[in-house]
Amino acid sequence: MRSHRFGCAAVLALLLTACAAPMLPPLPNTQIIVFGEQHDQPDHQRQTEQALRRLAAGFQEATGLAVHLELPGKTCEVTASQRLALYRTAQEGLTNIQRHAAAHQAWLRLECSPDRITMQVMDDGRGLPTGNGLPAGKPGAGFGLRGLRERAAQLDGAITLDNRPGGGTILAIQLPIQEG
Repeated sequence: MRSHRFGCAAVLALLLTACAAPMLPPLPNTQIIVFGEQHDQPDHQRQTEQALRRLAAGFQEATGLAVHLELPGKTCEVTASQRLALYRTAQEGLTNIQRHAAAHQAWLRLECSPDRITMQVMDDGRGLPTGNGLPAGKPGAGFGLRGLRERAAQLDGAITLDNRPGGGTILAIQLPIQEG
């Protein structure tokens, strides 16, 4: 049991470390170690992709869980607030996979269309309980999912949480493309 608790703490530390520094000012009373390359004024798209790459690599290294990252071939126009919402969705999704899913693999998929950007966090684990517990399609009462739902609503977007066909879950955030 102790190693499992330590594993969660190590994962959380890596998740905070992965990109919090390039995206947010340091949190009070939180020690953040920055790794990776920083740029003076990177565009939001490059920063989003770099953040997701570091998050996926750090999570995979800390947990041994294979993380497949699918990024769009074209540029997605995102604001700083959207970038943070996308990152937090990936972070919360991976944390929940590690804690609850008993999964072997996870996927982070970022997709762009002319009118929206979507981040999906998927796994091949046990999926959502039915009957008692968290019903499919409705984010639960946990603080992480509630926070994601509130962040998405502030950006005129939406969060969904569903069972994945073939097993596992899909956590997704959809945000509208904002005219510059």
